[in-house]
Amino acid sequence: MAILYQNTIAVFDDSFQPTGVEWDGWVPHVKMKKLRHELTLTVEGPDDLGGAVQNCIQQGTIAAAVAAIAASFIGAGIGATGPAWTAFQATFIQCAGEQVQMRLDDKSHWIEWVT
Repeated sequence: MAILYQNTIAVFDDSFQPTGVEWDGWVPHVKMKKLRHELTLTVEGPDDLGGAVQNCIQQGTIAAAVAAIAASFIGAGIGATGPAWTAFQATFIQCAGEQVQMRLDDKSHWIEWVT
């Protein structure tokens, strides 16, 4: 199986937290961190389906389904994507064929900065 399509479809931050203070001479700066969530859609399948997958991605119904997945993810996290994900899979398989496999990956990592 080859990766035929991979794209980050939603990004959001939560869990903002102060982690300490950093001094710049006499000026205090708050050290902060936040948890960044990135939802990535990956479509795998035989190499010869690459063109079909790209055509399906460009269809309005697929774009609308991706937008619904992204909105539910941003609103309530990966657990809320279920109905939108099911609708997307059915529509996408109807377009590209049953040889494709899809997955959503929620990659999260901490970002730190100083104010």
